[in-house]
Amino acid sequence: MFSTLYNVKVNWMAYLFILVLIMLLFPSMSFYSYLAVAITLQQFFLVFYSFNYVIPIRYIAGSLFCVQLLLGPVLAYNGVNDIQYFKYKMQVPE
Repeated sequence: MFSTLYNVKVNWMAYLFILVLIMLLFPSMSFYSYLAVAITLQQFFLVFYSFNYVIPIRYIAGSLFCVQLLLGPVLAYNGVNDIQYFKYKMQVPE
């Protein structure tokens, strides 16, 4: 059983369903992009399911970290980079 900091009960079936749905909707995504989305989604599940007990500062910081450093590059490498101004595009390949 997965234990969290506040013993949060997370709906893992919903988590797996969303991951499979993302895999089916975006089949051209690389494994690293898929892994980054999975980690970010897990952090958001921890934040939303732990609000009942306490204000989870660690989980909020972790989910903001994931959005900034994991989900942002996933969006840039999978399509958003094509519509950006040339100075703001990702300079390194995925």
